[in-house]
Amino acid sequence: LVEQVKFRLQQRKIQSQPQNETEEKIQRLCAEVLLIKDATVIDTVTDLSLFGLNSLAKMRLINLLNKEFKINLTYNDISFSCSIKTLTKHI
Repeated sequence: LVEQVKFRLQQRKIQSQPQNETEEKIQRLCAEVLLIKDATVIDTVTDLSLFGLNSLAKMRLINLLNKEFKINLTYNDISFSCSIKTLTKHI
């Protein structure tokens, strides 16, 4: 049982790391907005509000995403609880 739990935790860790360049860029931008020095602590599946993303930080992140990806996201495009994976769907 312990080995199964360890295996599942390892799989979750692998799955929650950025899987492509877009997710890596979003991870970097999230770290910048949240003032987190090591972007790798932000996984792709955890709600960003748990890392401190409030409404003001969300606006800043949207602005950075719009510039980086040349898109036109609005505050209402993104649910209040969002992760890097859900943000990727808008890119």
